[in-house]
Amino acid sequence: MDNQTALLVINPVSGVSQPDIIRGRFERLFHEAGWQTKVYQTTGTEKLPEVVREQLTGEITMVVAAGGDGTISEVGTGLTYTGIPLGILPTGTWNALAHNLGIPIFFEDAMHLLLKPHRQMKIDSLEVNGRHYLLNVGIGLSAAVIQATLRHQKRRFGFLAYFWNFLVQASGLRQQNFRLGIDGSETKVRATELMVINSSIIGLGELPTVLEIQPDDGKVEIIALRAPTFLGLALIAVNILVGRRRETPGFVSFTSKQSITIRTRRRVVVQADGEIIGHTPVDITLHHASVDVIVPQK
Repeated sequence: MDNQTALLVINPVSGVSQPDIIRGRFERLFHEAGWQTKVYQTTGTEKLPEVVREQLTGEITMVVAAGGDGTISEVGTGLTYTGIPLGILPTGTWNALAHNLGIPIFFEDAMHLLLKPHRQMKIDSLEVNGRHYLLNVGIGLSAAVIQATLRHQKRRFGFLAYFWNFLVQASGLRQQNFRLGIDGSETKVRATELMVINSSIIGLGELPTVLEIQPDDGKVEIIALRAPTFLGLALIAVNILVGRRRETPGFVSFTSKQSITIRTRRRVVVQADGEIIGHTPVDITLHHASVDVIVPQK
């Protein structure tokens, strides 16, 4: 592995991670394998995709992102269409993308994956205002939960912080009217949650759901959950997971291969890959095979 250099981009406040330990293990393992290393630690104030692009000198042959899904999508934005592989060290609270791609959740196991035989998957991305997202864009309940879940809650309680806020937000469910443009066609839908999905919502991509979501298939699903109550939402979720689409009247889905526009009568909060990114209206462009990600061999 002579003359190869790996850049580690690490978010020091992501999840419950210990950045010094992660950095130390990364440098030791990669140096032992004959690699050169560079490290960039995020500050939270930079434009991370631009920083990644600036770091891509001719010597960089791999970029490794240590953080949650938001950090990984930011690094992925900087790598779009470069052909330089993205390695993932899932150190966030949720780590949905790592779950979906079969990447080990323990950071040291994930590091070993990068150094042993593996394959590269060219995954699609969702572009919103120049930023690429690898998982989903959501409006409604998901955005409300993410907005309500504070950083200190995530660091103290991990995944349970999201679960608690889900219960709180779900108790006040309300439906909204959405106007959708899907690959040039117009439609309307009323829903509690509208989500554009490139990869499984909850990080359980191995489950045989009716949606058949794959991050590298050149299309995305737009799902609308129309449950007026918390119990109704729970029943929809169960039926989707076990594949009972015909028994799920509160669920409707559409497919897009190019672009989606979402309009609402009043401004509504929007989340993408676990981060609040603004309000409606929102325009989304699907980019096919835009990011190369290191995943386990089949």
